[in-house]
Amino acid sequence: MYVPALADKYGRRWPLMIDIVLFSVINMASGFAPNLPTFIGLRALFGIAMGGEWGLGASLALEALPVEARGLFSGIYQEGYACGYLLAALANYAVVQTDSSWRVLFWVGAAFALLAVVIRIWVPESETFEKQQEARKVMGRSLWSEAKIAVKNHWLRMIYMVVLMAFMNFFSHGSQVNF
Repeated sequence: MYVPALADKYGRRWPLMIDIVLFSVINMASGFAPNLPTFIGLRALFGIAMGGEWGLGASLALEALPVEARGLFSGIYQEGYACGYLLAALANYAVVQTDSSWRVLFWVGAAFALLAVVIRIWVPESETFEKQQEARKVMGRSLWSEAKIAVKNHWLRMIYMVVLMAFMNFFSHGSQVNF
């Protein structure tokens, strides 16, 4: 997805809200899936949309912090994943007590995600993004010219990071997916 590029060009606020609405709708649709292939397709789309949210949420949460604190808070932010599992287990327990359909869990999950959009409406655009936009105007650079400079000067490091993160992804999902 081009969500991070949109966020660098237009700000974090609107692309993040649009992405949250998108994966909320897909999550809700998962509860209406009439068969397994449709369900699997919707969950694949959900994963893509959720991936867009992760980058935007991380940049929004971390760019306002001092550079020295970003590593620590990045780890704390990553633990939100585990906390989400715990909250999902509690929501599952509450829903299963009142309704026996597994479909309700997807609808409840979509409602929680849409609540994040409602909260996000009142959060202003980050100061770091505003300063970055102003600096680009002053220097006469665009997002794409800065991306070209980054690739030209750091292409080997970028390849290393892609390979490293691919392996980290394999480790993570290989230990979390239960068949």
